Amino acid sequence: MNSAASGNELTLAMAGAASLAVAMGIGRFAFTPILPIMQVDFDLSLSDGGLIASANYLGYLIGAVSAAHRRIEAFRLFRTGLGVVVATTALMSVISSLPLWLLIRCLAGIGSAWVLVGATSLVIPRLRKAGRTSLNGIAFAGVGLGIAVAGLTCQALFLSGNHSAGAWLALTGLGLSFAVYAWRCVPRESGIGDPVLVTRNGRASAPHTATSMRDHSGIGRGTDNRRDIDYQPGRAQQLRARYMKELWDRFILFLRRHSVRAEQRADVRESAKVAPDALSGPPWWPLILAYGLFGYGYILPATFLPVYAREIVPDPASFGWIWPLFGVATVFSTVALGVLTRGARPRTAWALANLVMALGLVLLAMGTSVANVVICAICVGSTFMVITMLGMRVGESLGGIRARTLMAWMTAAFALGQLLGPMVFNGFIYSGLPTNYAFFTAAIGLVAASTMIAWSTVPGITLRGQSDEAK
Repeated sequence: MNSAASGNELTLAMAGAASLAVAMGIGRFAFTPILPIMQVDFDLSLSDGGLIASANYLGYLIGAVSAAHRRIEAFRLFRTGLGVVVATTALMSVISSLPLWLLIRCLAGIGSAWVLVGATSLVIPRLRKAGRTSLNGIAFAGVGLGIAVAGLTCQALFLSGNHSAGAWLALTGLGLSFAVYAWRCVPRESGIGDPVLVTRNGRASAPHTATSMRDHSGIGRGTDNRRDIDYQPGRAQQLRARYMKELWDRFILFLRRHSVRAEQRADVRESAKVAPDALSGPPWWPLILAYGLFGYGYILPATFLPVYAREIVPDPASFGWIWPLFGVATVFSTVALGVLTRGARPRTAWALANLVMALGLVLLAMGTSVANVVICAICVGSTFMVITMLGMRVGESLGGIRARTLMAWMTAAFALGQLLGPMVFNGFIYSGLPTNYAFFTAAIGLVAASTMIAWSTVPGITLRGQSDEAK
């Protein structure tokens, strides 16, 4: 591989990291480090903060579902999402109404999901095709990078006496710079789901556009077809012959596409007959539920950790460092994922990461001391992206020919879990119970998820026909 190609792939991975920094670090989690200051500026209650967070997570669920079911070009989805995230972040700096905040953060969640889906569709397949899957860690490190940079930006502004409006405005500029870089460096063509046609020799090719059809037939070159027509005797017969030939070619093309798809469906049915065990294992519900419990478990500290830090140490010079620490732990764990999980089966590593996150939640629930908050930030920050990547790897391995279906259900369960987290937290507030109990429930859910994952690896219960890598 030449150095130019290697440089292009590194640039692509960095552009993916920049886009995920916008989508997650700003579109999803910028509210977390600003919430303590908004409480001071607007007398915002903790329950109102939970409602705003829930609106963002609801938007993320809507965006993920719409991106999965609507036939939108990945590049258009990607760029539209970047624009939505930057615009909604700017609006947060000039709006001071709770209902409008709910709407704006919901739209930001939708844009975040669109960027995430578009970026993974445009970047990850190209890195895999080029044999540079090692750069995936750099791309996904953008999540932690966005969290850390947003946290440090807010910390610097708060120490200089700025309010929440200034923080939102600064994050708008930060998100715009990242978005412009990603906009320029991510190519237009989609890496996943490109429509493929079959040429006359039976090979796959890019779809024929109207222009390419005209070029092949020799008709209609240029912007005005009449410019290429020479009205001479016999010319009309030639044009009719070419037109009929083009229609015939299109008909043959349709038959070839239909036959290839029929053969593919037949191959799928035949593989199911030959290896029925690959589809006849236990139901998927343990993995789906485990991934949903993970979404519920991580979202509580990801939303309220700086708030708890502020209760312990009111000085922004101290509590403001918690969120950047969370982001730095995320970056480190994402880049070092291959080393951290070397020699471990994906499901085993997933279960252990759940327990590490649960440990941080238990410490925070037992007492909000500085040490407990710091340890919780490290435990959750270093595991939530690791679990995300491992969970998707397990879903792809165990799903077989229905991997996309399994991964879609897991993602839906995750989105519902993170939407449920702030609602349960508000329920403890309204009932008068200590909010620490909410972290206990999240920790219990993570332990239960680890049990489900471990139970699904017991011999005799695993999906038969799968390799050890998937176990």
